[in-house]
Amino acid sequence: MEAIISAGEGIANVSDVGATLTKWSLEGEDIIYPFRYIGEKQRGGIPICCPFFGSSPEGFEDISQHGWFRNLETTWNHETQAKVASHKSYKGEYKSFPWWLVANIAHEVTSHRNEDILDTRLKLYRVSSEGEMPINIAFHPYFKSDGKRDVFINGEKHVVDVSTKAKCVKINSNDEIIIDTGKFRIKMILSGYDYDTCLYLWGDAEEYFCVEPVLTSPSCFNTKDGVWLDQKQSIEVSMKLSILF
Repeated sequence: MEAIISAGEGIANVSDVGATLTKWSLEGEDIIYPFRYIGEKQRGGIPICCPFFGSSPEGFEDISQHGWFRNLETTWNHETQAKVASHKSYKGEYKSFPWWLVANIAHEVTSHRNEDILDTRLKLYRVSSEGEMPINIAFHPYFKSDGKRDVFINGEKHVVDVSTKAKCVKINSNDEIIIDTGKFRIKMILSGYDYDTCLYLWGDAEEYFCVEPVLTSPSCFNTKDGVWLDQKQSIEVSMKLSILF
């Protein structure tokens, strides 16, 4: 099931599966490449990667790539014309991830004084359970390419080339990130990314490219250099996409 939210000429679709934003368009033009299956692979939209990003780390092989969250059905608890919020309580269904988490997700579109914005927020709360819990969450937006695949980080240009491997650029929440798809220039504003954060640049098809804020490097997951949640501790991150033209 999907919810449709809108503001001005901006429209977005949000699925209850993984709280994935499956489409975002402005005046009928796609900004985010629409979610779909290509063979058995999921492509498009803005999936949420949790409890980790990337391939299954050692010791967590029973969990699929990018974690279990994007394939779980969530429950909507708030819906207006411009905003949908949902939650999911996870109680350790996978043996390698026995901890109890509550996730709250919100997608909101706004349009004010010719500024169109998509705001995506994720908050994780760890319910009391034994042992330290590793976490490395990420947003995985697929931008529709219309002739360009450029990302500017503090003015430095990076081209997301299909023929090259994924590239990690170290960033923090204060960095300026501009994405140029050829049809739109989009400013990415991050909050809560105050660790050794990676901005992953990747794409395996000409139709789209990905600019993915990841809490820490995937190699840090479940190590002393990674992020851990203690009992009754929470973590919150957000990604705001603002259309510059």
